[in-house]
Amino acid sequence: MKKVIPIVILIFWFIGPLFALFAQTFTKITDNSNPIVTTSIDGNYSGAAWIDYDNDGDLDLYTTKSFLFRNDGNGNFTQINTIIGNGFVGGTGNGTSWGDYDNDGLIDIFLAGNPSALYRNTGNDSFQLIAEGDLLLDKRGWTPSWGDYDNDGYLDLVVTHPANFVGPPTPSHFYSNNGDGRLSKLFNFEFTSLNKAYTVASWSDNDLDGDIDLFIGSGPAVGTTAPDNLYKNTLIETGTPDLVRIETSPIATDQQDGQVWNWIDYDNDRDLDAFLTNYGGAPNRFYRNDNGNYISVTNELVFGGSCLANTWGDFDNDGLLDVIITSEESNYFFKNNGDGSFTNLNNPISQNDPARGATIGDYNNDGMLDVFLSGNNQGKGLFINNTQNNNNWINISLTGIVSNRSAIGTKVKAKAIINGTTVWQFREISAQNSFDGHNSLRVHFGFGNASMVDSLIIEWPAGSTRVYTNLTANKFYNYTEEIPIGYLRVNFRADKVIGFDNDPTINFTDLSLTDLNNPVNTWQWDFNNDGIVDATNQNPSWTYPGLGEYTVKLAVNNGSASETRIRNNYIKIQRAPGQPLINYFLPTIPDTTIPRNGSVRFVVTAVDTTDYPLSFKWFRNIQQTSTDSFYNYQSNPFLPERTDTIRLEISNSYNTTIKTWLIHVANSTDISDKSDHRINYNLEQNYPNPFNPSTKIKFSIPSNELVNLSIYDILGNKIATLIDEYKSVGSYEIEFNTRQYSNVTSGLYFYSLKAGKYSTTKKMILLK
Repeated sequence: MKKVIPIVILIFWFIGPLFALFAQTFTKITDNSNPIVTTSIDGNYSGAAWIDYDNDGDLDLYTTKSFLFRNDGNGNFTQINTIIGNGFVGGTGNGTSWGDYDNDGLIDIFLAGNPSALYRNTGNDSFQLIAEGDLLLDKRGWTPSWGDYDNDGYLDLVVTHPANFVGPPTPSHFYSNNGDGRLSKLFNFEFTSLNKAYTVASWSDNDLDGDIDLFIGSGPAVGTTAPDNLYKNTLIETGTPDLVRIETSPIATDQQDGQVWNWIDYDNDRDLDAFLTNYGGAPNRFYRNDNGNYISVTNELVFGGSCLANTWGDFDNDGLLDVIITSEESNYFFKNNGDGSFTNLNNPISQNDPARGATIGDYNNDGMLDVFLSGNNQGKGLFINNTQNNNNWINISLTGIVSNRSAIGTKVKAKAIINGTTVWQFREISAQNSFDGHNSLRVHFGFGNASMVDSLIIEWPAGSTRVYTNLTANKFYNYTEEIPIGYLRVNFRADKVIGFDNDPTINFTDLSLTDLNNPVNTWQWDFNNDGIVDATNQNPSWTYPGLGEYTVKLAVNNGSASETRIRNNYIKIQRAPGQPLINYFLPTIPDTTIPRNGSVRFVVTAVDTTDYPLSFKWFRNIQQTSTDSFYNYQSNPFLPERTDTIRLEISNSYNTTIKTWLIHVANSTDISDKSDHRINYNLEQNYPNPFNPSTKIKFSIPSNELVNLSIYDILGNKIATLIDEYKSVGSYEIEFNTRQYSNVTSGLYFYSLKAGKYSTTKKMILLK
C-alpha cells in the first residue's frame, strides 16, 4: 500500500493540470426572463451577429430573420421591434452582414433572403428601409458581405445566390458604394454573370498586399462538388479594382461543397491560413500558408459531414485561436493545442442540438468570448463563457475615418511575452466570417500569463499604420484612425435624388474630409453643370427650374489643396404623384355604328413624361381582351343588334387614365358615324364666381389636342397648372381648389385655356 499511494498521487498530480489546461466551460442561458431564451427564432439556415447598434459600449445580438436584442447590461436583454425582416417570405437562406455603409457613426444591416433588403440605422432603435435605385432590382439572396474593395473609405456589398437552391437561378449581386448613401450595381464580374451555387462570400486580404480579395463557397449541396469561386483583387497591382479568378493550387483547384471560407492566423506566424467548411460532397479543408504557398493540412478539423459554420476565437485567452464548427449532425468545439493539432472538447456547446450559424463576442464585457448559436428552437442558444483561469486579454474597438467607419478590413497585430516566448497574434476585421453571419467587429486577443502587450499594430484599409506600445492587459481600448497631414477628399450628398415639380428644392450636405489642421474654407457648387457657380456656402439648398436630370459638381479648397467631385445625372425632377402624368394620343374614333360583320382598329401612342413604364388594358364590356397598345374590335355577325363598350386603361406607377367608346352594332351593312361634330372650342365661365374655396371650369375641344389649362394672378404669375396633357374630342369639367395652394389669397385671377392653336382667357374672383 505504501507503494501504491505515491503512484495514485502522482497520477492526479499530472491529470489535474491537464484538466485545467483543456477546461473551457460554458453555461447555456435558460432564464425565461431573457427574451433570447423565450423568443422563437427562425429555424431556416439562419445567421446571427454580435453588434453594438446603439453605441453604448456593449454588444447587442441580431439573429435572422428579424430578431434584434438590445443588451441592457447585467446579462439582461430587451427585444426591439423594428422593420428589419418585415415582408420576408418562406424559403431558406437568411444571411446578415452589419457595417456603417454611410459612415454616419451608426452601424447598418443588409439582410439577404426573399426579398433582400438594406436597413439604415437612424438611431433610437429605429431603422429605415432603403428601397431605391439599383436595390430595387434584386429580390432574392443567400447571404451578404460588406467590404471596401476599392479602398475609397465606403463599404461595398456582395450578395450571393445559390442557383437551384432558393427559387429560380440568378447570379450573385455586387454593389459599389457611391459615398452618398446610394449603392450602384456592378455587372462585369464572373459571379454577377453566371448562375452557380454561391453560398457564403467572405472578404479577406489573404495575400497581404493592401486590397481585399473575395472568396465564395461553391456549395452545390446535392452530393456534387466543384472548385470554389475565389477572386484576387488587382487594385494594388493596377490602380483599378478588379476581381480576377484565382487559379492557385490547391485552394482554387480542390473539389469543394464549400460553405464558409475563413482566413485566420491559427499558428501565430503573422500570415493568414485558410479553413473551409464543406457540406456533404467533400470534407472540410485546412490550408496552411507557408510564405504564399498553401499546404493542405490533415488534422482533427478535416472531417466529412454536412458542416456549415466555422468561427474562430481565443476562448480561453491562452493566445491561440480555437474554433467552433456547426453541422447538420452536431456541433464541435476544438481547442488549439499550439502544435498544429486540435482537441475536440466535450462541453455545453458541443452537447447542444445541431445549429446552423455561430457568432462570437464578449457580451458581458468580462474579457471572455461568449457564443450564440442560431438555428431552430432546440439548436439556438446563448452560452456564457465562464472558463476559470488567470489568463489575460485585451478588447479593441476601432473607428475608421479615412477608411470605412466600421473599420472592416483592418488588420491588427499584437506582440506579448507568453510563458517566456515572444508571440505575435494577427486579426482581420470581417463582416462575414461565420455561416450567414459574423462575429463581433471588436478585436479580442488572449495573452496567457502576459500582463503587458509589448506592441499593438493597427493597419487601416486606407493605408496608414499606427503602433502602440506597453498596453496594460485586461482592458478595453478604443482607437480612431487619424487623418494624414495634407489629406483632402471631396464628397457630398443630397437629401433626395428624386424631386417633384411641386417641391423641387433639394438640400445638399458637404461630406468632404480634410486634415483637421487645414479645414475646407471655400465651396463652389454648380447644381446644373452649366459652368456657373450657384452657391458658395457649405450646405446649400437649390430649387430646380423644371423637369429633367441634373449633374451636380462641388469643388472645395482647404488653402493648400483643392479637389472636385462630379455626380452625373444626380438629381431628377419629375411630375409629382397625384398630378396627371400621362400624355396620350388616342385614335380619332368617336362613338361609332358598324355593321354586324364590321371592325374597328384602335391604335394608341402614349408617352409618360416621368419615364415610368406604361401598361395598357383593353376591355370589351367587362371582359379584359388585350394588354397591347392597339386593339382590333371585330363584331360577331351571328349576334343581334347591340352596343358594346370599349374601355382603355393606361397606367403608370401613380396614375391611370381611362377612355371609353361605344360601338353600335346594327343590322345594316353600312357604317354610319353618329358622332357629334358640332363640338367647338369653348371655355365657359367658372361657377360659382366669386368662389371660396373651390370653383369648377368647363371647356370643350373639337379634336384631339394637347390641352393646357392654367391659373394666373393679376401680375401674370402662374399659380397652378390644372391640365397639361393630350385630350380627345369632347367636353370636360375640372375643379380648382385653392386649399391645395398656400400662396393663393383673395383677389382677381385669370384662367387660360390653350388647345392646339386655340387660346382664350377668362377672369374669376376669389373671396376668402
